Amino acid sequence: MIYQNNTFIGREDELSVLEKCYASNGFQFITITGRDGIGKTALLREFCKGKKAILFSAIKSDAVNNLKALSRAVSKSLYKEVRDLVTFKSMDSALEFIHRLAEKGREVVVIDNYDDLVSSIEGLPELIKTYLSHIFPKRNIMLILTGSEQFMDSQTFGMDPVSIHLENLSFSEMRDSFRTFQDYDLVTLYAMTGGDPNVLRHVDPDRSIRDNIDSLCLSSDGIMFDLPLRRMMSHLRSPEAYCSLLTAISGGLTPMKDIVSRTSMGSSAACSTYLSNLVDLGLVEKEVPFHERNSRKGLYRISDIPTAFWTRFIQGNQSLIEFRGDEDLYGRIVEKGLEQHMQQVFREICVMFIKENPSLLDIDPGNIGRWWGQGDSGNEFIDIVVESNDRMTTLFCDCRFRDSPVSMSVLNELKRKSERLNVFGRRTYALFSMVGFTSDLNDISDEDDVFLFDLSDICWY
Repeated sequence: MIYQNNTFIGREDELSVLEKCYASNGFQFITITGRDGIGKTALLREFCKGKKAILFSAIKSDAVNNLKALSRAVSKSLYKEVRDLVTFKSMDSALEFIHRLAEKGREVVVIDNYDDLVSSIEGLPELIKTYLSHIFPKRNIMLILTGSEQFMDSQTFGMDPVSIHLENLSFSEMRDSFRTFQDYDLVTLYAMTGGDPNVLRHVDPDRSIRDNIDSLCLSSDGIMFDLPLRRMMSHLRSPEAYCSLLTAISGGLTPMKDIVSRTSMGSSAACSTYLSNLVDLGLVEKEVPFHERNSRKGLYRISDIPTAFWTRFIQGNQSLIEFRGDEDLYGRIVEKGLEQHMQQVFREICVMFIKENPSLLDIDPGNIGRWWGQGDSGNEFIDIVVESNDRMTTLFCDCRFRDSPVSMSVLNELKRKSERLNVFGRRTYALFSMVGFTSDLNDISDEDDVFLFDLSDICWY
């Protein structure tokens, strides 16, 4: 979610959940999780517009300073111009005051950065649990906590909250923020940002995509210059080792043996430990071929799109960027490898398209993945395989982000490769193309088992 020309964009589903809870009578308890910078605070700021609410953001400090901040937040909710109307000496007294305040009507209470509050006030989880179980349910209170998932499990609270977990914006949500961009530029923007709200809010819609990449990525002052590195440094030791791993898999799906050979870690066991940490952070994903969950053919890829962009184009060129002078760094660093990177991201956009528009492909999506296996002339891949929830239809997809129309031979090859998978029921096929299709393919576009989508379809359906 971002603000574009002072208009809030995205997070419609999350806002709908919050509004539904607000409209319900009685006590409502909601937790919102997601990494730093994902937009938890912005979401709550938008939701609370026009509502009576206590908006408290905990700080990395001690109990005294957090209680002062909470006192001011409660005071502001009562009288906007008064900072010190109430003063709390303990968290117990603050919660009791909020409890009494809710006697007069619906009260929204937001505690942002709950992790920091727990760290500063001894015994807070037990106190919150008591109020959740025995005191707040008697009042018309909507309590919202934000923080990391480790502080938000149901066992901690003694009850199941309404849980909202924020991820990066989808392509369609990002698209709605930048309608002035052409279709190709929208894909390029997503290939750089991955829908990361913290990056998107720095994008200037009045400048070209090339100029935005130059200012955000190819400048030492740009938000993307060291963003993934800062995220790793805040969670992991030895970030240089993790950077080495990211470089090793930056080209796409990569087997463990290649990762070991491209790094100095010496063994697959050592690499596995580091890779597991990157997986936990949501930066890397291990994939196995569709319908082969226990396969040893697992391949690794960088799943976080901004990190993939940074690793491919920025990480090894930081010195060049810092001492750039008047050189055209976009042409030297980005231009040549951008299409290959966008091809990988295009597949992710197509997956989102399928999930958001299942009726256009006549399927109720269940399991989604990709397939690969050894063919006569090397490894063969199917970009996307979708199994319907009733397992009676399987959709096979090919995604081509290239400047030439897709021809009938691509469909025939997709059908041939699909025969290598043992699936039930009906087989259907979808082709996704940047520039469209040859006339022979367009002539069969009305067939029930073949679906064709060009870039305009994918961007604006």
